[in-house]
Amino acid sequence: MADGIQGAEKFLTLSKALKAAGEKDLRKELHKGIQAAAKPVIADVRQAALSALPKRGGLNVHVAKTAARIRVKTGRDPGVDVVWGRRQPGYIDGSVRHPVFDTGRWVSQHVDGDWFDGTVEAAGPTVRPEIDKAIEVICDKIVRSV
Repeated sequence: MADGIQGAEKFLTLSKALKAAGEKDLRKELHKGIQAAAKPVIADVRQAALSALPKRGGLNVHVAKTAARIRVKTGRDPGVDVVWGRRQPGYIDGSVRHPVFDTGRWVSQHVDGDWFDGTVEAAGPTVRPEIDKAIEVICDKIVRSV
C-alpha cells in the first residue's frame, strides 16, 4: 500500500482491487476480519445503553437487547458502521417519546444522546489498529501467493 493512503481509503483500495482481480474469497475474508475487529464495540454500546438510558420502564434493558451488527461499506462512503436495530430510533438522538402511566398522555423525555455516538467514537483508537491488522493479514496473503 502507498504510504499516503490511510484508514478508509486503504481499506477501500484493497477491497476494490480484490474485487477487480476476482478474489472473492480474500475480499470476503477481509470484510469478515474487519467485522470481527469492530465487534467488541457492540458490547460497549450495550453497556452504555444500560447505564445512560432511563431504567424505569426498562428502556435501557430493551435497547441493550436490540439486535446489532457491524456493517462494512465500500461504496461512496467507505468505512465501518454499527447498525443498531432496523432504524435509528429517537433514543440514539437524545429524545424518548413515551406514554405517561395511567394518563393516556405522551411526553418527550430528553436522554443523553452521546451514549451511542460517544461510545462508538471512544472505541476508535482501540478498533483502528485491529482493522489495520485485518488488512495486513490479507496483504500478507497476497504477497505470499505471488
